Amino acid sequence: MIKFSAAVIIILAAFITFIYPLANSIKQGLDLQGGTHIVLEAVDTPEAPVTDDSLNRAVSIVERRINEMGLTEPIVQKEGARRIIVELPGEKNPEKAIETIGKTAVLEFKDESGTTRMTGNDLKTAKEQIDQGHKNVVAIEFTDEGAKKFADLTASNVGHKIGIYLDGELLTNPVVNEPITGGKAVITGSQTLEDAKNLAILLRSGALPVKLKVMEVRTIGPSLGLDSKIKSEKAFAIGIILIMIFLIIIYRMSGVVANIALLVYVLILLGILKYLDATLTLPGIAGIILSMGFAVDANILIFERFKEEVL
Repeated sequence: MIKFSAAVIIILAAFITFIYPLANSIKQGLDLQGGTHIVLEAVDTPEAPVTDDSLNRAVSIVERRINEMGLTEPIVQKEGARRIIVELPGEKNPEKAIETIGKTAVLEFKDESGTTRMTGNDLKTAKEQIDQGHKNVVAIEFTDEGAKKFADLTASNVGHKIGIYLDGELLTNPVVNEPITGGKAVITGSQTLEDAKNLAILLRSGALPVKLKVMEVRTIGPSLGLDSKIKSEKAFAIGIILIMIFLIIIYRMSGVVANIALLVYVLILLGILKYLDATLTLPGIAGIILSMGFAVDANILIFERFKEEVL
């Protein structure tokens, strides 16, 4: 009995000590911590009509851009034949997010006559950095085929300017001093390193196959998420307390054992969610509470079967 009591005390102490730090360390979804909800709609253009394939590729590119931004557990999904739903937990600056994920990002290298000689399809990668002159630039590297094109382009335009455009807007217009044969170059013109980073993200993720129009932007404030979180915690606490009281009243010592097992189960479940880097949402919390009910239901069936055998 002494060992059992000691085990109960240790488990209770561990539960009280670790339950809140563990629960708060799990990533929280849009409905708990707030964030930005964006609805994008694909628009037909003469150059790029909307098809099921182009919309699927647009979803992949938008998702890749968001992942490059380092946001926590974003949700990107297709809705209907033309719309893309984007949910960004924790993002409080929708304008910045829209500027990055909604740009078509068509990169073009043009000569002085305005002829497009290369596009973003010739890029292999892009990375923001600060050059030796302390300027914010985007270092780009071409594919093998792109490197050959760029070498030919610079060789035929020595002493002339090559314009680099993004979605028709001039980024930089440098003069070629000598042929560039290394397959690498830099794009200048970024005011800050953050601007250079956003440009690099666009270039790495590739151009959108269709034009996307912003239909709705909704920011969920932290107060709403905090209110939902507090109510969820209360529901969780009330639920587990009522279950424990019921088990102790009906099954006494067996109920105590079941309660201790239930606490261990909750700690293990939250630990697994933390280990898997899962995102906790309101439906997720409801699922945890529901799973506790199933666990208690299994105990009740076992206890009732014991009573039948004993009696």
